[in-house]
Amino acid sequence: MERITKDRLQKRLDLLNGVLGVPLKPFYFEDGKYRVNKETYCLGWAYGGVRLERAGGSVDVSPRGTKRDVWNYIGAMLDGIDAAREHGK
Repeated sequence: MERITKDRLQKRLDLLNGVLGVPLKPFYFEDGKYRVNKETYCLGWAYGGVRLERAGGSVDVSPRGTKRDVWNYIGAMLDGIDAAREHGK
């Protein structure tokens, strides 16, 4: 079993955001202020664990767990998106 690093997890998250066609970064700078990309998924790190969140108030998407837990959760989302697109033809 391969080790899931923060970098690998971030790359998978970038893939999810890319497949959904949303910005990769949860924040951007405009008119001298930071703004939120509310549709962007991001990682929330706390208490020794990680979870998948949506930017803009940190809306919880997955439960907090290990990097592997979130890796698998994102993988399930990608599989679901792929299946929906395949059957939606």
